[in-house]
Amino acid sequence: MLLTDILSRDLAYRSEIMSVAKAEAWADSILATLFPADAKLMTNLDVLEPSKAPSYSCYFSGTKATFSVGIIAITSRTLALVWVEDED
Repeated sequence: MLLTDILSRDLAYRSEIMSVAKAEAWADSILATLFPADAKLMTNLDVLEPSKAPSYSCYFSGTKATFSVGIIAITSRTLALVWVEDED
């Protein structure tokens, strides 16, 4: 899952910053709290190899950071955003 990946590893060097188990717990909580089941999810990324170690190409950074990843959830009544940035 993209959210688990961006929470568990830094964007610049892919170094682990938290365990996958902890990142999955955070991701599950974020999804349950902020992203309704009927939400349309979007990101600024082109996920190139989701089945392998993720490699990301960014459509637009969204911030002045070297690396910037956003996930947006939109419904007819709500909008939620998770954004992560990193520097190398």
